[in-house]
Amino acid sequence: MDLFYTIVLSIAIIVLILMLTYIGLQMSKPSVMVPSFPPTYNTCPDFWAVQGNVCVIPTSLGKNVGSIYSGNSLILNSKNTNGLSTDLKTIDFTDANWGTGTSLKCNQQVWANTWGILFDGITNFNGC
Repeated sequence: MDLFYTIVLSIAIIVLILMLTYIGLQMSKPSVMVPSFPPTYNTCPDFWAVQGNVCVIPTSLGKNVGSIYSGNSLILNSKNTNGLSTDLKTIDFTDANWGTGTSLKCNQQVWANTWGILFDGITNFNGC
């Protein structure tokens, strides 16, 4: 082989090794924090009506009631559901007792999963 080809091949191999080393180092670094998904969430559980800033609890025959009813009587109370108004049959999901930020979503996720209620953006939230 000519000296020229040997030099070009040597330089190409050195550049390849350096590039692969750089790529390997970049891949081994922890990446930027992955944002939570989904980025937004509904005001109320799926199929629940919104009335001002509260959510109206559907009747026992309504869609997406999970296990919040025993027969026709509501099982929810102020101890197991923050922001509940039993006389109006509404829940205020912005109530301060739910928490703030991520804890708000996580507390609502636990509540929704406990009662078997679908709450888009809450039950599928991956930041808890």
